[in-house]
Parts: sequence; structure tokens; C-alpha cells
Amino acid sequence: MSAQLVVERAIPAWQRCIYDPPVENNSSPDKACKDAITTYIREGLSWRSWTDKLSGQITTTYRGDKSLPWCGAFAAYCWKPLVPAGINRDVFASTYKLYKAGALDKRWRVPIDQVQPGDIVVMGTKHAWGEHIGIAISPSISRYVPTIEGNGTGLVRGQGARQGVVLQMRSLDGPYPVRFAYRPPA
Repeated sequence: MSAQLVVERAIPAWQRCIYDPPVENNSSPDKACKDAITTYIREGLSWRSWTDKLSGQITTTYRGDKSLPWCGAFAAYCWKPLVPAGINRDVFASTYKLYKAGALDKRWRVPIDQVQPGDIVVMGTKHAWGEHIGIAISPSISRYVPTIEGNGTGLVRGQGARQGVVLQMRSLDGPYPVRFAYRPPA
């Protein structure tokens, strides 16, 4: 039941065609995307303000153009109904915090070849703790995990390849592999 709820929150975000718009553009579709990303950050992480990466200023709205890496906020938004507020705020904000939580509580860790829908997957090789967070939407298939990711590059529904809420097939052993999988105790 809990994993299904996570997937049910992730799929509509992809279906809404949310992409990462340019800072200077405030057309109606771009503003709707910025508002959606702001919601993922505010509701997912329970943050009321944050530091904009581009300007260095404190802000309460997402400006676009990767002004905040929001992949963890999207995962937190999807998991929010199932975990205490402190978990989403303190753990989901970065791959490093997820890595530390998994090291402290082994119940969080899932073997990458046993990923199930709703699990949080971490990809990347730059750091020991990974670089990017996504949500598995089905079990791994032939060494790949189908994911929906916030702040990812891939297929944005109706938009083609761009940055936003994307659908991906992530390899367990390719050049940007799934490194870790987590299933927070709900």
C-alpha cells in the first residue's frame, strides 16, 4: 500500500509535463512549472525559504534554470504522506543525507537488484554517496530500473528530452548507475 501511494504521487507529476524553465521567462506554462517545483520544495522538504544557487539570495519561490537542485524535494514530496516531517526535511534534501541515514539505519537500505515500486534510488559516480535521486516506478527489469525523477534530464511528457520531472530507465551497472536504493520505514 505505501509504495503504491508513492508511485501514485510521482506519476501525475510526470503527466503534468513539469519542466525546468528559464529564469527570465514567465509565460503561463513556465510559471506553472515554477509553481509546481516550488510546491515540491515547500511541501516535500517542509522548507519555507532556501538559498537560490544562482543569486546566493534567500528566496521562497523557485526561479528556474537549476537555481536549486530539487530531485530530493521531489522524492520527499512523493513520500511525504508516509514519513514524519523531520525525515522528509532532514534526510531527503540530498544524496549525502540519504547515504548517512542508510548507514545509520540498515532497515532503509535495499539491494539494488531488489528495487520495488516507490523505492528511492540514487544514481551517479562522482561522490561515494551518489549525485541524483529518483523514485522507482516498477521492479528492476534486466539490470535497469524504471524511474520518475525531479530535476532530471530525460523524457518530459509532451516536451521531449529536457530538464524537469522525467521518465528514465536507469542502469544498475552503466556509466551513471543506480548506486543505492532506500525504502524508508513508513
